[in-house]
Amino acid sequence: MTLCLPTPSARFRGLAGLVALALAGCGNEAVENSTTPAISFTDYAIQDAQLHALWDSESPTNPPGLPGTGQARYVGVINLDAQLGAGNIVLAGAIEMTADFGVSTISGQASGFRNSANQSYLGALGLSNGTIDRNANPALTDTYFADIAGTLSGGGQDLTISADLSGDFLGGGALGAGGVVTGVVTSSAGLGALFGDFLAQQ
Repeated sequence: MTLCLPTPSARFRGLAGLVALALAGCGNEAVENSTTPAISFTDYAIQDAQLHALWDSESPTNPPGLPGTGQARYVGVINLDAQLGAGNIVLAGAIEMTADFGVSTISGQASGFRNSANQSYLGALGLSNGTIDRNANPALTDTYFADIAGTLSGGGQDLTISADLSGDFLGGGALGAGGVVTGVVTSSAGLGALFGDFLAQQ
């Protein structure tokens, strides 16, 4: 599934790099030029830095203060480090996450991955079994948890990933979301550890 970015909010309008993520086939929410080329590894790094500049100073949202109803869609960048054999495979991709505050669940996917050599990886990582803990203390534990898994094909091999994703909502209005990924990755090189992080916003 192609990841399409919504029209930028006022806070985000200056970050043209994220708008460039919209690809052919997006609907009305995409930018006007729907033939924008696929984003590169360098573009992801620029977007990631822009997101961190916006959100690193924000505190986690107080879980009991999260909305009691409705949904929120978060779009951003996910970075993964697959530790296989003699070297690591560093990947960057787009993450789209939906928080359903009415039933306290998290869902979504990550796709459009590129490695540090800018090779494209087909496939997506789906989020499942996602839950929001409204009683969490962000100083001690994360606010939401989900499984993230799937197979990415690129660079001459398949990477089968099984991991945990967890994190917090950010800011007084829960307009941002970020966290970490930890798990395992399997390829023709064997079994290795997987680490990562992500940052997204409405």
